Amino acid sequence: MQNFLNADYKLKYFSECISERLKNAKKDKSLALVTAPELSQFYLEHKVKHLYAEYLKCLENLLSDNLFFIKKTCLLAMAQLAKFPDMQNTILSALVNKFGDSDMQVVNELTKVLRLEVGLDFQLLGPLLSNIEEMMFRKNISRHAQFYCVNLLTNLNLGLIHERYLNSLMELYFKLFKKLVVSVEIKPEKAEPVKPKHEKKGKKKLQQKPK
Repeated sequence: MQNFLNADYKLKYFSECISERLKNAKKDKSLALVTAPELSQFYLEHKVKHLYAEYLKCLENLLSDNLFFIKKTCLLAMAQLAKFPDMQNTILSALVNKFGDSDMQVVNELTKVLRLEVGLDFQLLGPLLSNIEEMMFRKNISRHAQFYCVNLLTNLNLGLIHERYLNSLMELYFKLFKKLVVSVEIKPEKAEPVKPKHEKKGKKKLQQKPK
């Protein structure tokens, strides 16, 4: 599948190819007529994009398989495909969501493969940060998922990261810190009400007079 993908080009559906072609025709009159080879190319690109979307959906479904080996293989495949612009957000969103998985083998493997892919291509860090931020500030997100997202980011080699990504990373940390501080409510301790002492009911025993 990677043979059909390009780091600098997004695949398009047939309608998108035609729309772009017509826009170019307005700028250059020599492109007014769409040729048969062009239509064939547009159709091939359409089919490849359609198959790619189905392939990714299949991988995402298998991330919930019972066998760890299958989940591990799918994590690696999706992480390697995340460097391409085609459906990049869809892939990263599916991967980042697995930080909330209760299976720690999956979480640890995910951290490993994402660290590897970001280390090979730091251009991936920008989209990854966007998806992590979107998930971490989602309503009702678990602390478990937040912790392992932060765990991934703190284990990256900051010395090799571009300055603009470092700024985004610091902003994310600060935003998370503010959320955690606000979420901790210090409630004053309430004094327990003092219960009044009631005299025991009943007749008092008469003290015997000394003889």
